[in-house]
Amino acid sequence: MYVESFAELETQILIAKELYKDVDFSKAEAFLTEAQKMLTTIIKKLQ
Repeated sequence: MYVESFAELETQILIAKELYKDVDFSKAEAFLTEAQKMLTTIIKKLQ
């Protein structure tokens, strides 16, 4: 379930980058990557 949510957010960032070419989305992308890593780690530890 969470993988699909992250994929949706990633898609939204890609769309926003196309629409707003002058905006820097690096912080949003970095946050998404970090959140994916943290959640993956938590899930692995709970299994």
